Amino acid sequence: MTENELKRIILEYFELQGIEAWRNNTGVARSGGRYIAYGCPGSPDIIAIVPPYGKFLGVELKDPLKRTRKETECKQTLFGQKITKTGGAYLIAKSLEDVVTVVSAIRESQSTFPKI
Repeated sequence: MTENELKRIILEYFELQGIEAWRNNTGVARSGGRYIAYGCPGSPDIIAIVPPYGKFLGVELKDPLKRTRKETECKQTLFGQKITKTGGAYLIAKSLEDVVTVVSAIRESQSTFPKI
């Protein structure tokens, strides 16, 4: 399964589950003679907000057959550490099952949160 196919399936799953989620694009584009960087380097491919308490979830997609540059992996790892350090959840997903497992764990932990 390609990264694009995985992205589509995960976004469909989030929609069916009532989870707000969107594709988080990052990269460089050429405009005329200039290069313009957009997004935050290392940030996850998909950002989601898991109800009922709005837990932040960053999902980095990986095609198991595709190699990633070491520099890119390092930035992604550091970004993931920032997310978890501040109370969010982050995962590297190679399948829909990876995401379902984490979403289930988030929902289970949120069932014990005090109501505000």
